[in-house]
Amino acid sequence: MTEYYVFGIENTKYKLMLDRLCNLSDIFCLVEPIADTRDFPDELPEPKGELEKFLIERKRTCVWPGTKIKVRSKDKEAIQHFYKCSKASIDILKKYLDFFHYEDQMDIAFFAKEKCVLYTISHEEVIVVDIKYWNDFFEKIECRLIKKNL
Repeated sequence: MTEYYVFGIENTKYKLMLDRLCNLSDIFCLVEPIADTRDFPDELPEPKGELEKFLIERKRTCVWPGTKIKVRSKDKEAIQHFYKCSKASIDILKKYLDFFHYEDQMDIAFFAKEKCVLYTISHEEVIVVDIKYWNDFFEKIECRLIKKNL
């Protein structure tokens, strides 16, 4: 995996990235960083409420792309929501300005056949891509790429 940080993605560039992700990905997930209840909430904040019809699976976790948290209690694990990636589900995400305007500073990750092609660390406003999936996409839009040293 050849990871790059991507900077300067909002508005039109964000929507172009979502279009590319729609073509690349079959699944994406939104992660609520710390869930303080054992039960899943009855009322979901947006965009999860609108995305509910695309839900594949919901599970508790302490590890997701870009993040590993130490938890002492099962009640403090994150909730990972997996959704089918389609034009309709992507259109819901396009209502936002960028990857960091979702409710609760949720992280998002997109997968192509279980390989992560993009993930965010929302509290740091970081976007990371596996560059091998993006071809010349970033040459066509104005943004800044920095190779992530592993």
